[in-house]
Amino acid sequence: MKGFRTQFSVYLPGLLIALGIVFGVCGTAPGQCEITKLLPSDGSAGDHFGFSAAIDGDVAVVGALFDDDNGPQSGSAYVFHRKGLAWVQQAKLLASDGAASDNFGISVAISGDVAIVGAYEDNDNGRCSGSAYVFRWNGSGWIQQAKLLASDGAADDRFSVSVAIDGEVAVVGAFQDDDNGSNSGSAYVFERPPGGWVDMTETAKLTASDGASNENFGVSVAIHGDVVVVGAFRDDDTGSTYVFQEPPGGWISMTETAKLTASDGAAGDRFGRSVAIDGDLILIGADHDDDTGQNSGSAFVFRKLPGGWVDMTETAKLLPSDGGGEMGRSVAIDGDVALIGAPEDSDDGSFSGSAYVFKEPPSGWADMTETVKLTASDADSNHEFGFSVAIEGDVAVISARGDDDNGDSSGSAYVFAGLVGIDCNSNGQPDACDIADGSSKDANGNGIPDECEPDLDIKPGSCPNSFNRTSNGVLPVALVGTNDFDVTEVDLGSILLVRTDGVGGSIAPHEGPPGPHSVIEDVATPFEGEEQCDCDELGGDGILDLSM
Repeated sequence: MKGFRTQFSVYLPGLLIALGIVFGVCGTAPGQCEITKLLPSDGSAGDHFGFSAAIDGDVAVVGALFDDDNGPQSGSAYVFHRKGLAWVQQAKLLASDGAASDNFGISVAISGDVAIVGAYEDNDNGRCSGSAYVFRWNGSGWIQQAKLLASDGAADDRFSVSVAIDGEVAVVGAFQDDDNGSNSGSAYVFERPPGGWVDMTETAKLTASDGASNENFGVSVAIHGDVVVVGAFRDDDTGSTYVFQEPPGGWISMTETAKLTASDGAAGDRFGRSVAIDGDLILIGADHDDDTGQNSGSAFVFRKLPGGWVDMTETAKLLPSDGGGEMGRSVAIDGDVALIGAPEDSDDGSFSGSAYVFKEPPSGWADMTETVKLTASDADSNHEFGFSVAIEGDVAVISARGDDDNGDSSGSAYVFAGLVGIDCNSNGQPDACDIADGSSKDANGNGIPDECEPDLDIKPGSCPNSFNRTSNGVLPVALVGTNDFDVTEVDLGSILLVRTDGVGGSIAPHEGPPGPHSVIEDVATPFEGEEQCDCDELGGDGILDLSM
């Protein structure tokens, strides 16, 4: 036996315990599987649970804007937490001052331990002026931290029709603000101050450089890092989207960087109805585009060029393979996977709804085609599956606001896995689906089939295997080769050796000390029982291992 050996998670990005390892030896398999259906614990008819949805890590937030806890159509939002394949309701969020017709839950967003919920018909600054609420997980519960209001809010602005958050910066859309004419629209940037979310105040107000009446700038918003994207789906009748980037002076001095339009835009397309951003890619929905039928919908991919966001151009136009139905009403993107909702698709009944998955091929987004079409296992007419979508890695949350499990239009949301299609056991089906249908076991609940977990050997080459107090903080580890696991196929660029304090990094650039580095060798040191032995005499097992 090889000293101290433990099972370890090896290809889920972002999983850091004392040592995080990610490597790329798994194949991919097209497909998907419905993992579970989310329903609120107290859902009732007309709640429209699923009007909005967001996910980050193991937490999903789903809005129910017509819930009645604080009065008719006051609204609520529900938080669900993932444990293995199970999703458990963790909290129900309500506004501390909620009132009838506030529509709390019209929009939701989450980043880390902070969630934002919009209430676009709140009346603090006049009838339907709107507000947004910030909640934070404190380790035992979700606590309201702040209520956000526009500094110049007025009646009918509908501030918080859309919300987005990334790290310590939030963006809130007010698509009926009147700065550039009636219903021209705006968006507000809020930044967390040193005192915490409870003290956050408005940092900047964004408007279109060419804004005009009825353009509805702010109907959709997205943020990633220092870039904000704002949709104006009625601009020039076809729709447009604006890109803003934080300048060196901070958000307070930010100005418009680019205006994006569809290469084939036409009247009524509603380009900008939904927007999403990840890295250097922007995804924009045009849910009334007519390429494959009336209001069939489409989505557009734009990529940042070497010259920056100001030079970006349209990379691809995504269309449904079978007609769609308001495809682009909702969009989400993570890495090389795009998810696009089509709530009025009618495969399983009028407006039963669907969602389309597109994955970037090796040749790039310009050549991408639809990977899979998702529908609910219990789809039915008027469920509007795909009304809102969210994606995190291999997992998607797709809502059906018209579902009737708890009464007519009570609403629901579905969790799908396998979008990326990681297939480490090469059986032609995504690993998440193997676990979901029981064909693979996942004893530790980390989403990796047990048969795919390579052994990790701590301090290889010692006999017996023990921690060396004189090693000056160096802790060698090895991925243990077997007859079924060839370490020479491991992508070194995807292995991260990271301490809990964040120190460390990839082993790929390092051929030797200092810093993380690796060598392929047979480091097996067979040892049984308590008798001390001379490791030099034992030799390996004839199979190469990856020492790091």
